[in-house]
Amino acid sequence: MLFSLKNRTAILHFNVIYTIYFYFEYVGINILLKINVNNIHAVNCFINNNVF
Repeated sequence: MLFSLKNRTAILHFNVIYTIYFYFEYVGINILLKINVNNIHAVNCFINNNVF
């Protein structure tokens, strides 16, 4: 009984940590993608204005 209760608590704790980690990872990837898209856009504008 105590073991299963401990197990449940550990699983719940793990799920919370995993959910937070996944959320931060997802948000971080989105931010990185937005930064990369902005950088690519800036580089394209720079090339278009100065080279061609």
